[in-house]
Amino acid sequence: MGLACARESDIVILKGLLGLGAIWCAFCARLFGRVVISTNQTLPVRWERKRRWWIRLSKRLLLRMCRYHIYQSPASFQVLTEVYGCAPERLIPAPYEGGASFFRKILREARRDRDARNDLGFHSAVVFLYAGNLHSFKGVADIVRAAALLRGDASFLCVFAGPEEPASKEGATIEHFLRLARSSGVEHRVRFLGPVAPEKLAEIYCAADAVLLPTHKDCFPKVLVEAGLAGKPLVTTSACGSAGLIVQDGVNGFVIEPGDIGQLAQAMAKLFDPELRARMGARSIEIVNQYCRMDLEVQGYLEAIARGAEYLGIRESA
Repeated sequence: MGLACARESDIVILKGLLGLGAIWCAFCARLFGRVVISTNQTLPVRWERKRRWWIRLSKRLLLRMCRYHIYQSPASFQVLTEVYGCAPERLIPAPYEGGASFFRKILREARRDRDARNDLGFHSAVVFLYAGNLHSFKGVADIVRAAALLRGDASFLCVFAGPEEPASKEGATIEHFLRLARSSGVEHRVRFLGPVAPEKLAEIYCAADAVLLPTHKDCFPKVLVEAGLAGKPLVTTSACGSAGLIVQDGVNGFVIEPGDIGQLAQAMAKLFDPELRARMGARSIEIVNQYCRMDLEVQGYLEAIARGAEYLGIRESA
């Protein structure tokens, strides 16, 4: 497929750096004299440098075969220039839209009344929501452990919406996390909903009070875009590529260190304040609407294609 793609195209855009397949496609494209453009979402610099050496080596090899590089977050720009030595003049911004256009439509139809909270069983509790696959590296266990550090007299609930990952080496199943909750004394504080449809998830976002993603590694998770559109305060970690952009510490949420249970508990405790939640939630909407726009992403891709076409024209006439 990589060979056919290279043979039949003048410009090859790699949408995500997908291992050996991407390297093969880029190699074939270079053999045929095509322009190769990479698309990049990355971990922040500190965490990109901690990735396995062979991942960084293969990524460096791939990036060197690319003429231009689309970057979709400030973290990606920093990683491309500081970690992989890409020339800044060959970098083109195309901010990641993150499915915002799709999810805005779903949110318009979502229930937002008090009855919706009651129907979900949330009632007057402060609801901290985690949405996504129950991968251990996403910090699911961290939320359970942090719940055990919160005030015993506080009325709160940690809700997890998303499918299990039984094939993972950690055995990331609902029963696994329930055992952890029981041993931590917070079984009554957690609720696992399993996989839910987008329409149901939108209703849950609206009914929740804050959204947590204490991930140990993530590039640009859509959950933060969706939760931001729903007007929720956001908590994530410095190992998330959208930290500092979609989640701005002290502005629309908190950015903590991955695996720091104490910091996570402190952030959750601060969000018991309804005025703080309202203020941060309003800023989340503004931030996502400002950055996650289809027109900006499309404009970036068109600019990259135009740059590639210009390069081909200059080279062929030389």
